[in-house]
Amino acid sequence: MAECLSEKAQQALSEEQREERPSLVRVLRRAFGGPFMFAAAFKIVYDSLQMAGPYILKAILHFLDHCDGSSPSQCTLEEGMSYVALMLLSAAVQTMVLHQYFHRCFRTGMRFNVACISLVYNKSLRVDGAAKSKDSKQRTSGEIVNLMAVDSQRLQDFAPQLHPLWSSPYQIIITLIFLHWVVGWATLAGLSVMLVQIPAVAVVARRIRLAQRKLMTIKDERIKLTNEAFGSIRLLKMYGWEDSFETRLDGVREMELKQLRKYQILNIISSAMWATAPILTALATFAVYCWLYKELTASTAFTAVALFNVLRFPLTMFPQAITTVVEAKVAIRRLEDFLCAPEIPGRSQAASKGFAVEVRDAELAWPNGSPLLSKANFTVPAPVEGQQTAHMTVVLGAVGAGKSGLLQALIGDMSPMSGIVSTAGQIAYTSQVSWIRNASVRDNIIFNSSFQEDRYKAVIKACCLLPDLEALPNGDMTEIGEKGVNLSGGQKQRISLARAVYSQADLMLLDDPLSAVDSHVAKKLLKMFKGPLLSRSSIVLCTHHLQAVHSADQIILLSRSASQQTGADPSDVPLDLEAESLSSSAESTEKQSTQPVPKIAFCGSLADFQKAFPKLVAKRGDGDAASFERQTSDEPAPSEGKSSEAGKLVQKEEEQIGSVPTEVYGAYISAAGGTCVGVAVVFGVLCGQGLQSVAAAWLSYWSDHNTPKSVPHITSLVGLLGYGGLSITAFTGIFLTSALFRMTALKAARAFHRKLLANLLRLPMTFFDTTPLGRVLNRFSKDIYTIDEVLVNNLYSYLQVSSVVVCTIIVISVATPWFLVIIFPLLLLYRATQNFYIPASRQLKRIESNLRSPIFSHFSETLDGTALIRAYGQQDIFISESLFRVSRSMRAYYSNMSSNRWLAVRLESFGAAITFCAGTLAVLGRNSISAGVAGLSISYALSVTQALNWVVRMAADRETNIVSVERVREYLRLDPEPPHHQTTDPSPQTWPREGAIEFKDVYLRYRPDLPYVLSGLNLSIRGREKIGICGRTGAGKSSVLNVLLRLVEAGSGNVFLDGLDIKTLGLHCLRHSLTIIPQDPILFSGSLRFNLDPVGEASDASLWQSLQRSHLSDHVSTLDNGHGDRGLESVVQEQGKNFSLGQRQQMCLARALLRSNVVLLLDEATSAVDRDTDNLIQETIRSEFASHTVLCIAHRISTIMHSDRVCVLDAGKVVELASPQDLMKDASSHFAKLAKLDAMA
Repeated sequence: MAECLSEKAQQALSEEQREERPSLVRVLRRAFGGPFMFAAAFKIVYDSLQMAGPYILKAILHFLDHCDGSSPSQCTLEEGMSYVALMLLSAAVQTMVLHQYFHRCFRTGMRFNVACISLVYNKSLRVDGAAKSKDSKQRTSGEIVNLMAVDSQRLQDFAPQLHPLWSSPYQIIITLIFLHWVVGWATLAGLSVMLVQIPAVAVVARRIRLAQRKLMTIKDERIKLTNEAFGSIRLLKMYGWEDSFETRLDGVREMELKQLRKYQILNIISSAMWATAPILTALATFAVYCWLYKELTASTAFTAVALFNVLRFPLTMFPQAITTVVEAKVAIRRLEDFLCAPEIPGRSQAASKGFAVEVRDAELAWPNGSPLLSKANFTVPAPVEGQQTAHMTVVLGAVGAGKSGLLQALIGDMSPMSGIVSTAGQIAYTSQVSWIRNASVRDNIIFNSSFQEDRYKAVIKACCLLPDLEALPNGDMTEIGEKGVNLSGGQKQRISLARAVYSQADLMLLDDPLSAVDSHVAKKLLKMFKGPLLSRSSIVLCTHHLQAVHSADQIILLSRSASQQTGADPSDVPLDLEAESLSSSAESTEKQSTQPVPKIAFCGSLADFQKAFPKLVAKRGDGDAASFERQTSDEPAPSEGKSSEAGKLVQKEEEQIGSVPTEVYGAYISAAGGTCVGVAVVFGVLCGQGLQSVAAAWLSYWSDHNTPKSVPHITSLVGLLGYGGLSITAFTGIFLTSALFRMTALKAARAFHRKLLANLLRLPMTFFDTTPLGRVLNRFSKDIYTIDEVLVNNLYSYLQVSSVVVCTIIVISVATPWFLVIIFPLLLLYRATQNFYIPASRQLKRIESNLRSPIFSHFSETLDGTALIRAYGQQDIFISESLFRVSRSMRAYYSNMSSNRWLAVRLESFGAAITFCAGTLAVLGRNSISAGVAGLSISYALSVTQALNWVVRMAADRETNIVSVERVREYLRLDPEPPHHQTTDPSPQTWPREGAIEFKDVYLRYRPDLPYVLSGLNLSIRGREKIGICGRTGAGKSSVLNVLLRLVEAGSGNVFLDGLDIKTLGLHCLRHSLTIIPQDPILFSGSLRFNLDPVGEASDASLWQSLQRSHLSDHVSTLDNGHGDRGLESVVQEQGKNFSLGQRQQMCLARALLRSNVVLLLDEATSAVDRDTDNLIQETIRSEFASHTVLCIAHRISTIMHSDRVCVLDAGKVVELASPQDLMKDASSHFAKLAKLDAMA
């Protein structure tokens, strides 16, 4: 289904894009307009038939007037029953026609939703992420997720509300025509009242549109920040920043609620204007009628009332339709802006024959205009039949020299400003930050290709994955968590590389795949590059791994050095690379005109490179073996994510069954203000509706006693004053109740978001390792939106229509007591139908809600990997997967929608039966019942059909939307991690002083049914000691830091920090006393100041000092985003996209320097930066943290060589602990063997 709808929408969009300003409205009309326009015919028929009820009512009342008057003999039962039968027939035809109309409208709305989701998803695979939107703000993932979650939903809600835009005026016009037939020229008085209100309504509608647009902008910001916070939750917990981010999100939420309050107030005013229209219209009409014609009969009064009731619906629906259309217009504009955004150019012309890559005089620049590479010239030969080894081009350069940007140009993600960049054949690409899907290891490697067992086994062996697969609970079928949470950096890198190798592409573009692997693994991978597995490929390898040049057929060196074109000694160029790594601009920074544009400083063979740069390619001796290679922590970051259940990591989302518990309603009422508010709202609604019934009863009494002969005689003035006073009092009560309820509902919206945010930020890491981010975002987007805006309308509408039904039954029963005999069987049948429908509808809504989460999860995953998906040419496969998930969700929605139609037909049949019974009883009692009383009874019966329908629909909507509260409370009931603060926490000024750490018999496993990863670990670290931690894969290196930071609680044993057991400390007391520089440098959108100090405690002087000590101050001082924000107030884009990877790592170093804690933890902190940047960071750490305790998980051997002692782990135990010099003396030691492997690499 979704595939067909997507194809239609895409085809219509392609045709529309020929226009100067493409319109999404025209796209949807072209694709799905036919059935939707056909629904208009049903709507016209239904609206016209609505006049039949009042017309027949007038005939019945005229008939009863004769029975009660001078000629009772002419009142035959057959005549009266014929009118009642006509009323029943009219109701039956109206029911059939109306639900044909509704079915087509709701189905069209569903099609709009599916089409918009598919168009947004397709566009997200092509959109230029660096391009700026019209408001000069970079598009964020939060904004794009909102387009799918909220804006597409608004268009779905918009479809059933579109026809009322023309049908409401049509109903109003024909109703006024019939009113003229009933009350003559008095109709003009009512019409004048409505015309006076139209300008005021238009002004309010415009204000609503502006308020809603602003509200959506704030909502985008909140979702973006939520996505950032929970996407980086591990870092937040490591630093103890949960409170800071909670405050930040609460601040944005308060802005959103403030705007939502304005929006709700405007809606209340708009509704009040339209609600008063029928009252004022009736008063004006009756006043003028009494003045013109003196006598108001029952047939005239109640026919007019019935027409006013008909008029009430279009007057109520019209402002709702306007509001929905206004919201849809904002949504359409946002969707159009996104769909018209600049796109990635894609791969252009194919390279010349014989070349896999051809770059001729290419001037490359980032999409924001900053230069990337100047006058690039090089070629890579295409693979030829029968070649034994792949041709490998190695690209070297400092941080920010343009290596990653060059690869992005080769995959078609940017076009050259001039010159030619072309490629040929199939491409495989690995990005600098590995993209891992939430799927099994095998699915990540074969990546939608056909499974060939022999090739697959050869690939995983060549990529050194066999030991890792053996350690996983279900081998290669083990599910990898979202963003690879249960894998180490090295494992993610090798799986990403295995994906490229398995593809057997003609051209392999590899962005530093050796950065996070052991040196002996790097040696094996380099051997694989020149082996038979890749013999049919050409390879372009960007790397900092200098030994790769020995396997290269061609070497390219990128440099910013000013000497590169001046004829200076080429061997001096690399000496400038270290300086370049200090000052190089981010590969996507804004304006950096003061620095030289990167150029190709060298392009040639290995022999020529050896002559030009002997210092870089000299054979390494034992003394400097460590200075080039790295020994990574290749341990699965969380075996925490392991699960013995067939490798299942991500748990299935819990799906509630049965009715929503009463406590959920109680929780909502309590959050909105408590029982008193709930009782006040219910009482106000009942009083308001009761007063409306009393007003109708007064009209009945007045019409029976308005002649001079009547006893008592009621004058027109008294009648009007009584009717007007009661009606306006009723309206005032309902208006005040509505305002009270909407305003107190904002308290519930605030409370649920605040509790959800606070609780989720305090859940243990195991929850986030097994829960996709899309699931969390679904709570904060769709569910919070429902609580904010949808649920309040549902609950109030339910109360209102329920009170209408109750009052209607009371009025009819008082007018014709025999009705009580009939109503009870009807109510039992009605209740049985309701009980049959609501559980099915509720469960379908729950299923639909749960099926929406996979849509968001897949979309979020896609946004992270768009470049790689494009490079592999797998857009169509991912689009198909997205459409499959959308189809599953829409099937549940369509079933729910169809069940609504099933229900409505039956309920309207009940309503028709009630009208038939009321009319029959009035005809049977024609000689004893007055026309006024009969008119009151039948007019109420005519209106009960719609009320009955809305009661069950609102009850179903209430049940289905209260599920959002239930889903939020589901996360509120989860057990949090240990307290952040304890009363016994020591003062941070006095503890810790020395930084002595001791592990005593520590046992750790990540699940009760998994083996121990730390098996009786005993390790004592002296205060201010520098200790390196190394070991093979699975040795337990990362687990040491996890236990120390209490990201995972040890099963047994103790860890002491300066003599205090860390179990007795609050988590924030512990984590604020430690500083960690993680492997993946994470930056957040916002100011540079916020990224350095989210807590806001540091002074400007301290911030600049930390930047200076981390060698970033010169670069930061030159930043200017063009909006007056400079220096510390410079804007950091989402995920730090305007800083290079090396600069992001330097920013993490600045954070560490700012905190200046006595204990520093390094977790492969420089695995992804070049050698010079690594040396710079390590030298900074050695000098700035000389008097601190430093625990370093080994990455480059040079880091460990400078440590006081080295701890070698194996199977979760310490097997060696001594100085690196002593361990190197013993050739049989584990450490010496690891060093030997490095020396051989």
